[in-house]
Amino acid sequence: MLDRDAVTKIGVTLSFGTVERIADHLADVLQAYALVTHRFSVLLRGSLARALVTEPRLLLLDEPFAALDEITRQRLDALIHELWRERRFTALFVTHSLREAVFLAQRTVMFSRRPAHVVANRPIDLPDDRAAELRTSVAYNEIVERLYQDLLIAEGGA
Repeated sequence: MLDRDAVTKIGVTLSFGTVERIADHLADVLQAYALVTHRFSVLLRGSLARALVTEPRLLLLDEPFAALDEITRQRLDALIHELWRERRFTALFVTHSLREAVFLAQRTVMFSRRPAHVVANRPIDLPDDRAAELRTSVAYNEIVERLYQDLLIAEGGA
């Protein structure tokens, strides 16, 4: 259960009524999305809970897992993907990781350095079911390589 301080630190301002009711709802969200079983910071858990508590149709994520180790990042990528499959919200996920982009996206849009313009806009033709084994598949790695070539072109190196 989240206490009054945790709710305040998370910065939730919802119209549920009492702080206890908000804390209960956030605890339910954390439990429902398996956020209590993952090992990552309270701030990250709070940020994800805050983003998910209203069951959004649009989820904006700006490099949410950039500071995490690779295994934790992959686990959270899988969690976000599973949430998307269940809820079918639209997500705008900003990342500098080509592998993360391919795993999560239905479409990738790559931007150049400033002044930013679109360098590549590619559909990701992979099945919706994206288990960890997908990362070792030929199709996945071909898409990652294609995006890497786009990156080289954007940087003037190919």
